[in-house]
Amino acid sequence: MYTYELNTLISVCGVLIFLICSCTQQLPEFEELPEVSELPDPFMLLDGTPVDSMREWNELRKPELKKLFQHYIYGYLPPAPEMNFELIHQDSTLFDSQATYKEIRIDLILTETVTHHLNLALFIPNYRKQPAPVFVALNKCGNHTLTEFAGISISERKWLHARCNKNQSERGSKRASWALENTIKRGYALATVAVGDIDPDQDDSKDGIREKYNHTDSDSLTKWGTIAAWAWGIHRIIDYLQTDSDIDTGRICVTGWSRRGKQHYSPLLWMNGSIWSYPINPVPAAWP
Repeated sequence: MYTYELNTLISVCGVLIFLICSCTQQLPEFEELPEVSELPDPFMLLDGTPVDSMREWNELRKPELKKLFQHYIYGYLPPAPEMNFELIHQDSTLFDSQATYKEIRIDLILTETVTHHLNLALFIPNYRKQPAPVFVALNKCGNHTLTEFAGISISERKWLHARCNKNQSERGSKRASWALENTIKRGYALATVAVGDIDPDQDDSKDGIREKYNHTDSDSLTKWGTIAAWAWGIHRIIDYLQTDSDIDTGRICVTGWSRRGKQHYSPLLWMNGSIWSYPINPVPAAWP
């Protein structure tokens, strides 16, 4: 990591950890925080009390860290809504019958009149003796770009990333980046949703989950942003995976490239259980 990037990270972490308050108190504005240059002690409560046990970490320190990250970095995530899962399509002939493809529609029932849909693509190895461990990652240009397999639905979107092929009917355009067949051969499943299905990567989006689920528990300065929305969407993917008997829910790894590698931090903070994380090139310039 470059020296400037490391110093920036240390400075931000130091400011957050140095706060002389408890999580039940009002947090100060960012401009009011003192500058701290040294690396903070992660096993120290905000009032200076050391964390000496797993119980103190889970009951005291972890809630503090959650609140700090939400308040100053990600914004406050809303709770999970009521959900329905529907298997739209299943095909066990992918990669010469080495894998099964499942297409699941996740209905997020936000209010009595508003429902948001996620189109989940799940690729599962066929030749296994037990439930498969799974990688969870968001894709940039659509589920159909991971492979040329014709069974994957193509969702037309109002918003498309500038680096995506404008011809949305072209299949497999990102297959080299994903190496999906190699993942299957090694015994791993992959679950993915296009980021635009959750929240388009732009400030003024009217088509994403944030506009539909604009909860009132936070003000404009602590309202959740796009990366937080992506992380929230990953939570919902994992909610589904925990219902699928083909998946080993004790071995879930969240991963992603660049900005789609940032959202892995939030599932680690907000979800209990065995969730692993492996970000790829989470460049500091794109940090939340």
